[in-house]
Amino acid sequence: MHPPAPAAPPCKLPALAESLLLVVVPLAAALSFVGQPMLAKPLLHAFGGTAATWLGSMVFFQTTLLLGYAFALWLERRPPTTRLLSVLGLITLAILSFHLPDTTPANPSIAAVIGRLVLASLPAYLLLFSISPLLHSELERRHHPAPYGLYAFSNLGSLAALVLYPLLIEPRLNLSTQKVVWHALLIALGGVLALLMHTLWRESVQTRREGNSSPDLPLTPTPFPRPLTFLGWTLLAAATCATMLSATNLVASEIGSQPLSWVGPFGVYLASFALTFAGRWQPWMSATAIVALATSLTGYFGVKGFGWQTVDGERFWWLLLVCGSACTVGHALLHERRPARGGSWFYLALATGGMLGGWFSVWGAPRLLSLPWEFPLLAGALLATGLAWTLRWRGFVGPFFATALLALPLGTLALRQVNEMKSGGKTFVTYRDIHGDLLVETAAESVVLSSGTTSHGSQLTADPAARRRPTFYYTENSALGRAIQRLQAERPSLRIGAIGLGAGTLAAYLRPTDEIVFWDIDPKIEKVAREHFSYLADSPGKVRVELSDGRRALAASNEDFDLILMDAFMGDGVPAHLLTRQALQLYQTRLTAREGLLVVHASVRYSDLFPVVAVTASTLNWRAFAVRTEITAATDTQDWDARESTYILAAPIGKIAKIKSWFDQLEEDDGRVRREITELTSTVNSQRDVWLDDRQSGMDTLDLNRYLFGR
Repeated sequence: MHPPAPAAPPCKLPALAESLLLVVVPLAAALSFVGQPMLAKPLLHAFGGTAATWLGSMVFFQTTLLLGYAFALWLERRPPTTRLLSVLGLITLAILSFHLPDTTPANPSIAAVIGRLVLASLPAYLLLFSISPLLHSELERRHHPAPYGLYAFSNLGSLAALVLYPLLIEPRLNLSTQKVVWHALLIALGGVLALLMHTLWRESVQTRREGNSSPDLPLTPTPFPRPLTFLGWTLLAAATCATMLSATNLVASEIGSQPLSWVGPFGVYLASFALTFAGRWQPWMSATAIVALATSLTGYFGVKGFGWQTVDGERFWWLLLVCGSACTVGHALLHERRPARGGSWFYLALATGGMLGGWFSVWGAPRLLSLPWEFPLLAGALLATGLAWTLRWRGFVGPFFATALLALPLGTLALRQVNEMKSGGKTFVTYRDIHGDLLVETAAESVVLSSGTTSHGSQLTADPAARRRPTFYYTENSALGRAIQRLQAERPSLRIGAIGLGAGTLAAYLRPTDEIVFWDIDPKIEKVAREHFSYLADSPGKVRVELSDGRRALAASNEDFDLILMDAFMGDGVPAHLLTRQALQLYQTRLTAREGLLVVHASVRYSDLFPVVAVTASTLNWRAFAVRTEITAATDTQDWDARESTYILAAPIGKIAKIKSWFDQLEEDDGRVRREITELTSTVNSQRDVWLDDRQSGMDTLDLNRYLFGR
């Protein structure tokens, strides 16, 4: 039910103020969205790609959003002069204090990440996040008929930034240039906002002098809403935000955690908010959204279900439909429950709900659910809530039956899929935490490790000889296997560094004189590798596992290596800070003394890493080539349980001809092993930029047509 309209007549804003509003609101929203990846990316060089880096960034921005809304609520209760001076002071502090975070290497921790972001941008983000609720309260003072349209307009600015950053800004501008442009726009925003606030202050003073009733009188603060009302707003906002974040996690498991993975789910989230709060939303539209959610959920389960099926092509579009309709239902319910006055409390509830939704996605869901089921469950919960609210059923009976109506088919589908997974004598063990989810699938004669839809290794368990065989992407005739064997033939001892542990398959290659160091940021991966696989324990060589970001560990070490393998991928997600020119230069330093070789595992579905790696390596006087290997059958001694694989090999120019000679035969064993060699061409070189710590973009490697449409 809509709240009653205020009895007081509206007081029109000055013409200048109305024009300035159209600039300030979307610009502040756009800057807040562009600034978040711009500020977070430099921290990868300081702390590595650890969970602390991402969690610290998330905590900072969500907490600052809450503080910004609380600051606006405080300002709402102050006299006009205090509001003006407070905003002018914050504008000045924001402009003078803003800078990119310090990138000095340090031990990763959430507190350290938050500390650097606070020093770099806290006043700026307090300003940006407080603008919409602050100006909303100014409209409320004047009894504007549709103050929530301002927030809808703000979300359109956020949506524009969300799309433009990964598609245009990130690929074209380095971080230094982004910072200069962003800072200049912040200064412009500060000037326009200062003029707007001064215009409103002058209007208030003039009205008082003329003896007319001022829009600032009475100054009685809007009271805190009923606790259950505030709780309802918060929970609805949390469920809607968590639905969007869970959809984003599914996309990120395919194309990596990068700004581009947010565009689809977050885009429909923002669009649905703008649509519902634009001032023209009607009850029949809410009913339409509920029908759309029920229909899209049915389609989603038909093509995707509860399991680990890849979210690409048709599945991606169904996921986007579910996410968009679920967010529309959630925001429509919030729209119906919005207050006529007291919008600042409403905004504070939205910010609180957004923070709770974020924490649930990161910490709650991995602890409560052994599998990534939160997306359909949250969407189903919003559908049940929407049905109960639309039908206006009272008490416990309505929500119970609405939920049961949905839970029965969803539960049936889930149980059927779980039973199918258990058929065939297989057992499954799942691990979930803030680093992601892992699945260990054990059959009669093999064990397979995967995360999401990406396999990370396997082991054959029929007998002791089979257990010691390298399998999957790491077999003897893969490019990596061939490189290790040729280096072993030349050298009495081999030192290997591997960024990414997986099942520890690489340890199967070691001789007693060889040594390998694995670096991985996920604490549970070592537990999995030691408890479910025996590669590490069975290896005759020296094996060391370090829980650390590989780049940071190499920078802190003085060890030299014969071969460094970069194999730290989740889906198609490449940790960009591990492939920049500065990272390659570090690998080069650790390989030079032993005339070593860099190998990058590039067996990804939707991306082409080779041009970026090859062009970046060429700036260091290295050359690179890619080897794709297809193995159709095993022999008695080689290539057991092989998979198609692609590796990029990089070395100094003077060494590359010898390394390439290892793969002169494109076909071996009467076609059992087939290879395809890719080398850098001037055409590719002209189309790709060098990856630097200051500039890298997922758009440089990702083939969107292949991911979205399967072509």
